[in-house]
Amino acid sequence: MKNRADVQRPFCYARAQARQAITEYIERFSNQHRIQARRNDLSPVAYTRRYVSDKRAA
Repeated sequence: MKNRADVQRPFCYARAQARQAITEYIERFSNQHRIQARRNDLSPVAYTRRYVSDKRAA
């Protein structure tokens, strides 16, 4: 049992690190740059920029 825990420990850390890296990618890059039909085919960043510029112009 002790040997098995020692073998699984690095895997668990690697898995946790992989999960964290994927989550960070999704939150920082994919969600900000992915084009969305509900926002007139703009990314969230582009949509926000357009919204802010439209509000300033009005």
